[in-house]
Amino acid sequence: MHEHGRHKCCLCAYNQGYEQGFQLSENPRLVIDDLGDSQAHLDGRHKSVHQAFALGYSHGIRDFINQ
Repeated sequence: MHEHGRHKCCLCAYNQGYEQGFQLSENPRLVIDDLGDSQAHLDGRHKSVHQAFALGYSHGIRDFINQ
């Protein structure tokens, strides 16, 4: 799992999660192959795309409820 998603774009993962959360997807799924490569340097590389996706998903649900 450590290598799965490494060097992938966390912002892309967040956006993917946000869209699914906002649509109230009952089966959220992170599609790592759809993510772009990370262009970040030391401050952004090796961050968890899984955590970014989960955060985006929860923010999407929050924003759906608050619209």
